[in-house]
Amino acid sequence: KYCPPSRPQMETPRKRFQAGGGVENYRSTAREMAKRYGVDPDLFERLVQQESSFNPQAESPVGARGLGQIMPGTAENPGFGVSPLENIDDPTDNLRFAAEYYAALRDRFDGDEELALAAYNAGPGAVIEAGGVPNFPETQNYVDAILRASPTAQASPAVDTRRAGVEPLPEGESAEEPGLFRRGINWLEENVGPVLEDIAPGE
Repeated sequence: KYCPPSRPQMETPRKRFQAGGGVENYRSTAREMAKRYGVDPDLFERLVQQESSFNPQAESPVGARGLGQIMPGTAENPGFGVSPLENIDDPTDNLRFAAEYYAALRDRFDGDEELALAAYNAGPGAVIEAGGVPNFPETQNYVDAILRASPTAQASPAVDTRRAGVEPLPEGESAEEPGLFRRGINWLEENVGPVLEDIAPGE
């Protein structure tokens, strides 16, 4: 009985990527780019792991691409003095841009890694509007996963992420103390409230 020879199976691009052993090269490049822009290499490596699992062909449903999951609009006009990304599909250039952009976000938020990560994930506008890490489960899980896995990168203890404007707390204050708004309400209750109680209605 004649049996035709079986056709060799074609590898998918993802399988070729995994079989090619490129992950370690990308990890090494990620750490190199992190050092170039003054970013903690461990934290940045975990950021890329969280974003793309070091798959240079990764593309999100909303169009973010590459190792750093960069949106085309952000690549063209990143702001914050970051150099535009010329080739979003080039792994090295993608990592270069991701590291420089993250460093710029960290500087924007006074060195607070927690807020910088939230801004990388949800956008700096969302962090500013929320006065801290936005109440998005995806963003909160993203920040927690990276910081928990990287013990050398922690949020600054001198920043209260609940305060509008994400301003540093005055020296000597604890982030556990009431925020600026709450302290203002407490002052009004203690100083103005008793005066108002002493004024009879209609006077």
